Amino acid sequence: GEACARLGEAEATLAAARAAMEAAGQATPLPGTSPTASPTLTLETAPARTRRAVDLADLMQRQLLIRGVALKDTEGQPISDRQALEKARQALNMLPASGLSPPKDAAFDAAKIQRHGDVVFTLSTPATARWLLQPNIARAFAAKMGMEAKVIERTYKLIAERVPVEFDPHNPAALRAIDEAHGLDQNAIA
Repeated sequence: GEACARLGEAEATLAAARAAMEAAGQATPLPGTSPTASPTLTLETAPARTRRAVDLADLMQRQLLIRGVALKDTEGQPISDRQALEKARQALNMLPASGLSPPKDAAFDAAKIQRHGDVVFTLSTPATARWLLQPNIARAFAAKMGMEAKVIERTYKLIAERVPVEFDPHNPAALRAIDEAHGLDQNAIA
């Protein structure tokens, strides 16, 4: 529930940033300048760094991290990315039989097994990722995949400017103080 709400807020913030960027690019020109002096700023005309950041944010909204996975084949050997993807697709197709209806166009696009055993699944839409993050659905999905695992919300790495040098990001009390000071949900900052 809380993870889904935070993902929804991130989507809304991303959409607002895109709209603001496009609006800034279409703003009325300064007096004395030609209306055609500067091109309209859109995501397509934004600097490459900005486009990469937006693309990464879009991708992360569609990803699901499953921690503690030990996916094995019938001989007990680790399975491939392709096998994990097929297994996830089968599990998704079995959920409606349990009374859990996925969003329209829900699908798994990719699976990547990490060296340490976690699996990152890329889904067709952010709505599908949010849906699978719901605790009852995440548990049912993990059970259909035949795994004892925990579905984890992907976190976003951010750079905060003008942070005092004495701030310790490893101190949970300092992180909770930031959550509280800025009206964030408790434990919003990992």
